[in-house]
Amino acid sequence: MSLTESHLIGNIDIPLQETTYPKHFLEIVENNPNKECFVFRSSRTGANIRHTYSQLLNTLNSVIQGFKNEIHMELHTVVAIYLPNCCEYVYSQLAALCGGYIMMPLNPLYTKPQLERLLPRVNPSVIISLTAMKQNIPNGYNVCFIDSNLEEDPSNKIYSLKKFLSSPCERNYIKEVSEILKPNDISFYGCTSGSTGEPKICTYTHFAMINPFITLDHTTNTPVERRRALCFTPLFTTAAHFQIDAIFAAGATVVVCDKFEPESILKFIQEEKITNVNCAPSGILALIHHPSFSTEKVKTVEHVIMGGAVVSDALMNEAQNKMGLLDCKSGYGMTETCGVMYTMTTTVGQLQPHYELRIVDHVTRKITPVGVPGEIEVHTKIMMSGYLNNEKANKESYTEDGWFKTGDEGNLDKYGRLIITGRVKDMIIRGGHNVFPSEIVDTLQTHPNVVLCGCVSVPDRAQGELIVAFVTLKKETKESELKEFCRQRLVSFAVPTHIFVIEKMPLNSFGKVYNPELRKIAAEKIKIYWQNKCENNPCPPSTEAGNALASLWSEWFEIPQKAISKDMNFFDIGGDSLVGSQTVGLIRKFVSDAPFDLLTKCPTIGLLEEYVLNPKLDLIHPQFKKDIEDIQNLKMEPIQIESNQKKVAFLTGSNGFLGVHLIQALQKKGYHVLCLVRSLTISDGWKRITQSATNSQITLDLNKIEIICGDVSLVKCGLKDDVFNSIVSKIGLIIHNAAFVNWNRSYVDMRGSNYIGTQNVIEFATKAKVPFIYVSSIGVAACVGGKEIIPDGTVLPFKANGYIQTKWMNELYLNKLRGFGYKIGILRPAFISGNSVSGCSNTDDFIWKLVRLLVNNGLSPNEQKMILTPVDLVANAFTEAVNNLPIAANLIPLHPADISYVCDLVAKRMNKTIEHKPMNEIKEQLISLAQSGNKEVLTLLPSMQMSGSLDIEYKWVKEHSLDLSETQQSLDNSVTYLFNTGFFGEEFSDGKTQAFGRSH
Repeated sequence: MSLTESHLIGNIDIPLQETTYPKHFLEIVENNPNKECFVFRSSRTGANIRHTYSQLLNTLNSVIQGFKNEIHMELHTVVAIYLPNCCEYVYSQLAALCGGYIMMPLNPLYTKPQLERLLPRVNPSVIISLTAMKQNIPNGYNVCFIDSNLEEDPSNKIYSLKKFLSSPCERNYIKEVSEILKPNDISFYGCTSGSTGEPKICTYTHFAMINPFITLDHTTNTPVERRRALCFTPLFTTAAHFQIDAIFAAGATVVVCDKFEPESILKFIQEEKITNVNCAPSGILALIHHPSFSTEKVKTVEHVIMGGAVVSDALMNEAQNKMGLLDCKSGYGMTETCGVMYTMTTTVGQLQPHYELRIVDHVTRKITPVGVPGEIEVHTKIMMSGYLNNEKANKESYTEDGWFKTGDEGNLDKYGRLIITGRVKDMIIRGGHNVFPSEIVDTLQTHPNVVLCGCVSVPDRAQGELIVAFVTLKKETKESELKEFCRQRLVSFAVPTHIFVIEKMPLNSFGKVYNPELRKIAAEKIKIYWQNKCENNPCPPSTEAGNALASLWSEWFEIPQKAISKDMNFFDIGGDSLVGSQTVGLIRKFVSDAPFDLLTKCPTIGLLEEYVLNPKLDLIHPQFKKDIEDIQNLKMEPIQIESNQKKVAFLTGSNGFLGVHLIQALQKKGYHVLCLVRSLTISDGWKRITQSATNSQITLDLNKIEIICGDVSLVKCGLKDDVFNSIVSKIGLIIHNAAFVNWNRSYVDMRGSNYIGTQNVIEFATKAKVPFIYVSSIGVAACVGGKEIIPDGTVLPFKANGYIQTKWMNELYLNKLRGFGYKIGILRPAFISGNSVSGCSNTDDFIWKLVRLLVNNGLSPNEQKMILTPVDLVANAFTEAVNNLPIAANLIPLHPADISYVCDLVAKRMNKTIEHKPMNEIKEQLISLAQSGNKEVLTLLPSMQMSGSLDIEYKWVKEHSLDLSETQQSLDNSVTYLFNTGFFGEEFSDGKTQAFGRSH
């Protein structure tokens, strides 16, 4: 099988049957009357109870007789089971299904208030329970206790299951029911396993419940005659319910345990000669890492399926090797889809019979190409009928053409392997960046010392959400090591602020990491963390400026002031432009001309204190000077760059706003594009690019894109030699667009990604002998007064921020390489605005936020020009440069945009009156707003330092008559787009990043 689009159709060789569970169960009993079918083992009591199919049939008929004659239950009424794992649970479950009742499992951890809310929704005719749980059961319901030796008291609605089981039964109630029950009668109510909120109740017919079991392909499984499956999963879960029902439907044997205790489980596996184990990944992890584990104890186990949480290939391989399995699979399913509907090994995937699955784009809802992630949707006749009495949920969960929206995000590869990347609603938004917890969990899970991992967010005043990860460990590992492990594999904004080590990971009753509990633990751990810092602060601020800064940071980062030390790093505690602007503003009370990018050179309170005491400190880092010296002393053999006709381009930074437009521009020129994406998986890389393209409202030919997962900060971009060599053999052009963009970080902070990253990408050009085009910034021209097209090392960018300094250094380095024969293009985009056609704009950049700020405050500058350039025209300029190398150019428009025109355009749409003033008066007014604490002004102050018109050359642009100017129509398109997104609404004017049309 080799797929081209994300759509799977299951096998339909075995037809669906119009039958019911009791009817099919009777057929199994008649064919296997003396075969052992059910064993119950208890690690707590030592119980060892065994039944053949005929014995089990008699037991079930006795229970049904009690339901019918003692409690006087009617067909199609509800049997609620409120029990932990026990033998009687299985009796009650099967008796309900085979007796024509509706089985309803209840989590034994439910409290009385939860039951008081849930039970009226299903109105059970009886609740099967333990006397120890009686206090939780609301009054007014028939209760049948499994352990009561008391006389029955029907007047008080108290019954005894022991009496039912001990009463002789001559009738075959199951046979009688099977003759009148219809396939479309309801058989089962299942509660969803959501970690928050009230559970929804799924309804199943007999037809939908039995057919997944009888249409299974058993050819690759252990033969039914000797198949013995172990179930230690909590019996109230849908997974356990369907596992047991499936075993009986197949005529095999199931061994049920009362609790998960690894040593006992290993003993039961050995004694019962277990062949099949289905469980959560945490169960297998606990078994194979238990001190008592040995391959000998599990030698009879042939097949393992793990589900209920994302299962890594590493865990499947480890389980298969340590347990000596024939195969190990991960299973995907949910309560709504009748349990497991899809299984896969590390190489291939298989959709269960009579299911259809597709991946659709989150926005367009169209089926995605193979490898491109989206929401998983399912269509089948053998899933729930819908949510009980929940019209709203049913409407939201189904598409117009009848597909069920799972709410899970994933992608399919060409071999049909389904990779689950997380829940659509689990996304964390940190400072405007989208972060999926699953990516952090998957990363930490690969650390050799990590056993289990969870990740949640907690509210954060500065960033919106703070990322907190938790791990359980095999051996002691420092938080700093785990953070560094993440930094090497994740983008900066996805690295958790805290990684806490805990003894035991909180799991819900379904075996999944329980995020609500983690959030509680996170809040408490963070509180304790800062309390300890308060008690053990060896170097608190010692100056007036330092204490003022500590007060400011304490307020914004919600950190106790006593915990703030001289060595506390602004960026490590989540610093952003909002607090950064206030920090520099405070320093200016002591040093009036302190630069706005001061934090890039002095990120700690101690360094800031030192700067206030000695403002003439050399703020150019020694590493910066050393890099200049190394470039000037660089010697290498000349290289011959050969012209080639290979229409394959290697593009870094491909998933950003400019990046996807570069892909589009390259494809228009006939290029196949190899996109380097800093991502753990190819599927996540696809997600980043396709979402960015969708948000940017542009169309890409996905068949002419190849995703390469790598990191420019690593040698050979972190690629293995065979991948590196393969890329080198294919490419005819390199465009280096990747960069760590942060106006507050220092040169040293960004050196690895931005400067060393360029050297790592140049290695591809060196080996492939192809042209190299670098995406620089107009800020390089601004920082040296616009007098040079290329830095020569004589005018240093003292006042530039760290980001621009890395761009400057790269230009110096690339200019040096030109002397050795490299074909280099250096293009400096100015302020990139919207797409000239669609108007789709990157609002994470400075210009549109400034326009919004001005109009909201009734202001407009007189005759102020800004060098705005539409993103699609900038991208086209890069492809035009290919045939004009070597070249260096400032990509500024022939006709700068009139900001007063744009403000007038926006004000008219907003029905606002604005006053036109000279720019110097506007700046004074904005400074006044900043001093009063206006968040939006504070976030824009760093960018406003380079917002003026530049007197710089644009000779290449002019010579080739490429007009990169905004027109009135293109500006109108952008304003229209921004209004449609709500960008100019008050809810987006709080200084927080809002990014429409951009992928992060």
